Amino acid sequence: MGYSSYLCKHCDHGIMDAGSTDEGINEWMAHAVMMSDNGSRLIEPEYGGYSGDYERFDLWAHFACWELAGKPEFGAYDGLSKHDPDQGGGSFRGSHDMIDPRIKDEAERARLLAAGIKLRDERRYNHNAREVHEWMDKEDREYHREKFNGEMFRFRYTYSNCYDKDDEGEYTKREDRFAIYDKLDAERDEVTFDGTEEELKAHLSALWSAFLESDEHAAYLAHREAEIAKYRAEELEKYKIEGRFNITYGPKRDADDKEIWPVHQVDDQLQYRTDQEWFHGDGSKTRCMAKAKLLNEAWAAAGYPREFDHELFVEKVYRPLADDEESDE
Repeated sequence: MGYSSYLCKHCDHGIMDAGSTDEGINEWMAHAVMMSDNGSRLIEPEYGGYSGDYERFDLWAHFACWELAGKPEFGAYDGLSKHDPDQGGGSFRGSHDMIDPRIKDEAERARLLAAGIKLRDERRYNHNAREVHEWMDKEDREYHREKFNGEMFRFRYTYSNCYDKDDEGEYTKREDRFAIYDKLDAERDEVTFDGTEEELKAHLSALWSAFLESDEHAAYLAHREAEIAKYRAEELEKYKIEGRFNITYGPKRDADDKEIWPVHQVDDQLQYRTDQEWFHGDGSKTRCMAKAKLLNEAWAAAGYPREFDHELFVEKVYRPLADDEESDE
């Protein structure tokens, strides 16, 4: 997050990086006022965290807090701002679940907070379900099996050594204590483990195996499958109206996988979105438009199947008969 973030002089909460705020809860905490003793002032609607320009300011406040205080000047404050220990982040811990202080009605504040937390929880659950579903993808798992050296618990859990700090501020790495991070833990609290690294790996492996057999795991997969089914149904209806096949203009590769001059191509949008190969129909724009129209008609005539053999169906239905052939009709 923001290496130069500070605590607000009024509410003592951090000036939050805009990307770390939660919609409907604390976006206002990214709207900041920054001041210096030479009288310069910067009002930042969405604090971004990494601008070197921020370093010249020593006094920070949320715009809402500053506005409620009557927009005081630098000299009205006692002391400078303290560094934000969360560096502009920390929203995930719930420690900044605060509705804009300019909203005074307590009932409305409670309603907004409840709605914001519900939205955040739904998004976290959707994100976790997508993560778990991807972890279970066969090709992905095989790739990571080699990458993780067979330690499949690393899909969910990572860890690092803990450090001891002496009186002089020097840090010493410990080989008997580790910090564990759980990608599915919404609160992201750090958990420590005392023991050797091998004992830690055995512990995490057992946690991973238990997770795979848990109701939580099954629920995540079921939720993601339902999301995918809903998306595919909506996508299918969209392409029934708009047409599944359209034309694009882009690069083509030859037999040696070398890029050649861009060409007009017929693009199968439905299969592309499910990570299958595109259907390419090389040629002029006019010819490609005719081909796309033909394919959309063929797809409709087949009843809009998701699995659709483009060339075979078009050849069977639309190929002109040779002189020695007889029609099936």
